[in-house]
Formats: sequence, C-alpha cells, structure tokens
Amino acid sequence: MPTFQKMKRALIFTVLLGWILSGSACTSRASETVRPELLVFAAASLTDVLKEIGDLYQNQFEVDLAFNFNGSGVLTQQILASSKGDVFVSANQEWMDVIEQAGRVEAGARRELLSNRLVIIADAGSSWEMEAATDLCQLDFRFLALGNPEAVPAGRYAKRWLETLSCRDQGLWEAVADRVSPAPDVRAVVGQVEAAHGVLGIVYQTDYLAARDRVQRLYTVSPDQGPAIRYAVSRLTHTTHSQAAESWIEFLFSDAARTLFEKHGFLPLEDELPTQD
Repeated sequence: MPTFQKMKRALIFTVLLGWILSGSACTSRASETVRPELLVFAAASLTDVLKEIGDLYQNQFEVDLAFNFNGSGVLTQQILASSKGDVFVSANQEWMDVIEQAGRVEAGARRELLSNRLVIIADAGSSWEMEAATDLCQLDFRFLALGNPEAVPAGRYAKRWLETLSCRDQGLWEAVADRVSPAPDVRAVVGQVEAAHGVLGIVYQTDYLAARDRVQRLYTVSPDQGPAIRYAVSRLTHTTHSQAAESWIEFLFSDAARTLFEKHGFLPLEDELPTQD
C-alpha cells in the first residue's frame, strides 16, 4: 500500500508539473506573439487618409494602431498633460514646436510630411460665386466658419491669409472678424456650412474633397498666395515602442502612403498637384 501511495503521488506530481510547464510555454509563446499597439495623435484633417493608410500598414506589419484625431492644439494639450501616445502628427509646425520645447519629441525624430491648400466653401444650394479672394467683401454671408485661430492650424492659416488681403479701406480679416464662427477643428467647419444656408467656411482642400457631395467650393487659395501649410510628424519621447513608432513613420513616407495622400488631395512637399474638383 505505501508503495501504491508513492506511485500515486508521483503520478499527480508528474501531471501537475506537466500542466505548469505547459502553461509556462503557452505564456512564453503568447508573450512572443503579442503585437505592439501604437497610439497615434493626429490632426483631424488626416482622419480618413490615416485610417486607410493604417489598414494597409497593419496588413503588412505586426503592429496595431489606435488613433486619436482632434485639433492639433487639443492634441498638444493632451500630450503635455499625460504620458500617453507614441507618435504625433500635427497640421502645423507651431504645435510641434510646443511639444519639442517641452522635451516630448525625440531628438532628430521630427520631420515635415505634407502640405495642403485652403479653400472657401458654401452649402450645396448656394448661388454665390467667387473669382478672386477679395470677392469675399461683396458676399452677404451670415458667418464665416473656420477653425479657431487660437488653437486650430487651419484657422491660423486662414487668418494669416486673410490678413494679407484688403477689403475697401481695411484689411480683409478686420472686415470679416465680427462674423467669424470659430470651430474646434476643420470637420466641424464643414458641419457648420452644411447645417445652415448663408454660412461660408475656410477649410483644407482635403476636407472639401471628403464632403464635395454636400458642399461646394467657391475659391481655392493657390500655394503661392496662401501661407506655407506644413504637416509635421515625430516619435514621442515617452513611447515604449520606439522601433514600431519609427516603422510607422517611415511607412508614412512610402510610395504606398504617398499614393493615398494624393488620392485624398494632400500635396507632396517636393511638388504641386493640380486643383481637384
């Protein structure tokens, strides 16, 4: 009987040991196959194109992407207030400057990515027409919707452009400032134009193209007339996935990504694209 008990204990020990080792092996294999997840803070104007590029990237690389889209100013405050995020794509250089000055940008990691154009839009049923930027002085619009110039790059670009123009005896920005309706991002500007007749909006060409079945374009600001629009991208210092973050950024400069950026109306920095209808 004692011998049987010893054999029984030995068998139980062997089974338990097998379970433990099996569980350890499974845990080890699981840890080896866990895909890193990158949190990408990106300007709202990039929403559609980055989702499309992200799907393409995730099909080719063992990395998962999570996006936080918002106005670049809001994203900047979120990054500064927390240690979250792996990559930041800003719609202008100024907000990236703020992040860099706070020590949140990896040294040498910041790069210019894209350009864009400003356009003036109206609702689809509008009868207004514009041949020159100064025609804005003649239009009896209720409000001019644009991104809040205090925080939204598209709004800052729009204000700078309007400040270079004249309307009768005053600057064009001064002439329209009391009718400006600030919005938290460019997508909200499109929403304001859609929602009410008599509202004009200044957005990026890319936002117009995404909504061209619902709004109409009245005027396009050529790159030599408007401010230099520059999207910037960088890895963030608090990322725990530096290699994956760099891989994603490199993919944004690939031919495949460029094709999708152009499809959505963005401008490569080395050349200019024709205006898209």
